[in-house]
This record gives sequence, C-alpha cells and structure tokens, in this order.
Amino acid sequence: MGQVRIIGGQWRRRTLQVPDRPGLRPTPDRARETVFNWLESWLPYQWSDTRVLDAFAGSGALGIESASRGAQQVVLVESDRVAAAFIQSAIDELHAGQLLRLFHANLEGLAKGGPEGPLGGLFDLVFLDPPFQDESQAQALALIRPLLAPEAMVVLESPRAWPECVTGLEAGFWQCHRQASAGKSHQSLLSLSSS
Repeated sequence: MGQVRIIGGQWRRRTLQVPDRPGLRPTPDRARETVFNWLESWLPYQWSDTRVLDAFAGSGALGIESASRGAQQVVLVESDRVAAAFIQSAIDELHAGQLLRLFHANLEGLAKGGPEGPLGGLFDLVFLDPPFQDESQAQALALIRPLLAPEAMVVLESPRAWPECVTGLEAGFWQCHRQASAGKSHQSLLSLSSS
C-alpha cells in the first residue's frame, strides 16, 4: 500500500492511502502540481463554478485535489472494487460526501446516458486516466465528448505524448494546449477543437 499527498487547498498535506492494485498508477505529486498550475492559467471558470469528473479515478487524488481547491462538485468513477473502497474511505474521513460523489462502476455504462444519465449533467473539467493499452485513450475521449460543457478542459494521462497516444478520427476533435511527462506517464491538457 502507498500514499499520495494533497498538494493544495483546504486539505493540503493530507495523505490518501492507495491500494496496491494492478494498473493503478497514482499521478506523482510533481505531475499533479504541474497539471494544477496549468489549470490555474487555462481553466475558463473559477474553481467554485467548476464541475469535475475524475474518470478512472484510481487513487482519487486528482478529484479530491480539485475539491480541496474549491470545485463546486466532483464526480469520481472507479471500476475496481478495492480502489473504490479506498476512495470512499477518504471521502468519509474528509467529511466530504456532499462535495465528492463516487460511482463504483464502468465509465462506459455511466456515460451512455449522456448529460441526462447517472452522472447528472455536463462537466467543466475532466481528468482522464484510462488503462495504458491500445486505443483506450481514444475510446475514453470519445465517451466523454458528450459530457463536456462549453470551454471544458480535459487532462489526459497516457503512455505516449500527444498526439501519438490518440490516432484516427478521434484526434481531430481535440486541441492540445500543454504537455508534460513524469516517468512513463504523459499529461496533456486538451479542449475540443473549435474547427
């Protein structure tokens, strides 16, 4: 079992327990700090007006970090039973059940309902960290497109830099604003292309 640390906001320096699960790759502190610095510059909303989706939540660190910084609402989706239990435990410890909503489910099933489905509306910011396998990034981006509010931003984690991580038609829907890497993980800040 490991730990990740909240790096900003009301729960700064609090630690989250992370189970040792296959494929679970918590975003390192340095990479999270970079991503949240990007968002301070690029997110067209105040945190208090931002509805966040942490899809493939894993440790839940990105969603909980968003809530710590004042996001209006954060929805976390995690299909792994053990990882979801750890996230729920963190939500309970933080007394943040009104702010953080966890779905122990598969994103594909939840997203099929669109904004009227169980996820309950559009999102201004989406953290997307699907499994590092062929086409999973393109499939995940396609799933969330109907859930994005105008001017929404997406933070994609992938095994390769943009645009090599997403090929084919899906790549044409997106514009990349920033990129960074931490170890074997690449972070890209995306929005829907205006063209």
